[in-house]
Amino acid sequence: MKQHHANQGSSGTHGLRKALAIISLAILFFVSGCSTLAGDGTAQSINVETIEVASGRRLINVRCDLSNDEGSWTVLTPGTVMVHRSNKPMSVNCQKSGYLQDFTPKANVDSKTKVEMWGNLIIGGVGGAFIDHNNGSAYKYPPAIKIPMRPLAKQALMENMVDQRQSILATGYAVISVQHHDNPAQQRLLSIRASKLDAYRSLMEQVYGQYLDVNTTVAEMVVESDSFRARVQGVIYGAQLVSITPVGDDTYETTLSLKHGIVDDLRVLYQQLNSGMGG
Repeated sequence: MKQHHANQGSSGTHGLRKALAIISLAILFFVSGCSTLAGDGTAQSINVETIEVASGRRLINVRCDLSNDEGSWTVLTPGTVMVHRSNKPMSVNCQKSGYLQDFTPKANVDSKTKVEMWGNLIIGGVGGAFIDHNNGSAYKYPPAIKIPMRPLAKQALMENMVDQRQSILATGYAVISVQHHDNPAQQRLLSIRASKLDAYRSLMEQVYGQYLDVNTTVAEMVVESDSFRARVQGVIYGAQLVSITPVGDDTYETTLSLKHGIVDDLRVLYQQLNSGMGG
C-alpha cells in the first residue's frame, strides 16, 4: 500500500513539472514573439511627394528631411525612405530654390497605434505590449505623405536679390555616377554632399584667396617648364544654403551665400590665428 502511494506521488510531481515547463515555454513564446504580432518590425517605408499649392502639380527633386526621436533621414521627392517607427510625431522639412514649404497644415506627421497592438496586449500581456511600445513596432506613420510648397512671392524674390548683393555666392558641383555606392539614391545624396563641400571650397577662395606656388624655368629665352600648385586654407562659418539643384541627369549643383559682415570677421579671425601660431 505504501509503495502504491509513493508511485502516485512521483507521477503527480512529474505531471506538475511537465505542466510548468509547457506554461514557461508558452510565456516565452508570447513575450518574444509579441512584436511580430504588431506588424512588420520597427522600420517602415514612407513615400514622400511635394505638391505646388496653386497648380497642384508635382514638384520633383525637392530635398525633404524627416526626423523623430529615433533618428533623421533625407529623401529627394518623389521618393521613398525607410524610417524607424516611434510614438513621437515625424517632423518634415522640405527645401527647394524658389519655393517655401507651406506650414499652414502642421509640418509634423502623427504616429498612430496599430490595431495589432491591442491584440498583442490580450495575447502577449503587458510585457509584450511594453516591448512593442519601447521599440516602436506598436506604432506606424502614414505610408504616403504629400508636402505642399508655395512659390516665393515677387517681393520675397526681390528681397532675396538685394540680400545677394550684400553677400558673396559660391557654387559647387559633383557628378552622381562616380560616387562610391551601389544604391542610386545613396549616390545622389553623396553627390549632394560633395557639391556642398565644393561650394565651401569656392567660398574659401573668395574669402581668403588662393596661395599659388609657381615654378617657371627659362633657358635661352625659351620656357622649358612651367608648373604651379594652388591651395586654399581658412575657416568658414555662417554660410547659408541657397539651393541644391540637379543639372542634367548626372550632376548636382549647390549654391551657398555668405554675408559680407561675416567675411570681414572671418578674415580678422584668420589673421589672429596665424599671428598666434607664428608667435
